[in-house]
Amino acid sequence: MSWAAWARAGCLVAALTGCPEDDPTSTCVSSIADVCAPLYTPTWEEVYTRTIASKCAQGGSACHGAAPGQGGLDLSDRDTAHGALLDGARVIAGDPGCSLLVIRLASEEASVVMPPGDALSEPERCAVEKWIGAGAAR
Repeated sequence: MSWAAWARAGCLVAALTGCPEDDPTSTCVSSIADVCAPLYTPTWEEVYTRTIASKCAQGGSACHGAAPGQGGLDLSDRDTAHGALLDGARVIAGDPGCSLLVIRLASEEASVVMPPGDALSEPERCAVEKWIGAGAAR
């Protein structure tokens, strides 16, 4: 099973049972959302336009564009991206630390971190986490 599959399984369990902060085997990461300053207002419009579209779907690497996105993830338009992120454990509304998106954004492993080669700044990641923590609404 791939790392991503293990992370999804772990996050699904965490979503159903909670994300224990003191469990060293947890796949959840420490969320910075409670103590950080977001780069921009953490709404879906801003998160999509300023981070997801520019860094993941249309930016330099454009790994998750429409033709077809890597990992089956199409982030090429606002509505498709929102649905795709909320499918599975990519985004767990209200729980940034157990959302696969945040796990990938927070990783320090080159083979795991997204976007590859151009990690988000803390204020950018903060905006994404605050959007998820607030319920990941459109």
